[in-house]
Amino acid sequence: MPNATINALHGLVHELGGSERPGQDQFAEAVDETIGEIGQLIATAGTGTGKSLAVLVPAIRSRKRVLVVVSTKALQDQYKFKDAPA
Repeated sequence: MPNATINALHGLVHELGGSERPGQDQFAEAVDETIGEIGQLIATAGTGTGKSLAVLVPAIRSRKRVLVVVSTKALQDQYKFKDAPA
C-alpha cells in the first residue's frame, strides 16, 4: 500500500502528464525513510528514472532542510531552474 509520500508523488506525476515508475517510487521511499531517520543517503539512478521528483516530493513534504548533491552541472541547473525554481 503506497504511503502518503508515494500518493503525493503519483498525484504530481499524473498532473505533469507522466506515468508512475517503480524505480521512482523506490527512490522516493528511500529518501522519505532517510529524512525520517535524519540520516544520510547516497544513491544513484539512471537517466529518466525520475530522480528529481523522487527527492523533491519527500523533501518538501517533510518541511525539513534537505541537502541534495548532484554529480553534474547539468543536473544542478535542472534542479535550480526547472524542477525547484525559487
